[in-house]
Amino acid sequence: MQTTTKKIETFRFRVNVNQSDIDAGECRLASQCMEKVAIARTLMNEHRGRSDAELRVRVDGGHIRFNLRGCYWKADTPKVAKAALIRFDHKQPVEPHSYIVEARNVGKIKPIARERQDQVNAARRARIRAGQPDKVYQRLTLRKRIVGFA
Repeated sequence: MQTTTKKIETFRFRVNVNQSDIDAGECRLASQCMEKVAIARTLMNEHRGRSDAELRVRVDGGHIRFNLRGCYWKADTPKVAKAALIRFDHKQPVEPHSYIVEARNVGKIKPIARERQDQVNAARRARIRAGQPDKVYQRLTLRKRIVGFA
């Protein structure tokens, strides 16, 4: 048996979900839920010059994922946020709340090689010419988003 020690880079930040985040959020949509809107706003305020699209925040009942400073970050969804998310996705009233997120660095973002991007684009054009619809990433079902995490 071998034991190793590994450094894990983490950082903590407080998220305040206010009424405007709740009003702007959409039920069952991981890219537009109230928690995602609040986390993206908090990260944009703390790290000036970052756009919402650049952060790519995703939230579900188990984890919060986002990009920042050239790395992928992941955090467990706090109980307060998870409970509010479940109520929100069941279209029940949710009150403003706050919590602390402790994210850990998962790894560096590796850019896609130009050859690979050309290959993906060629395959997309071939699908369109063949009459197949382009791939669309749809809303998560309630089961995929929160069931099993409660």
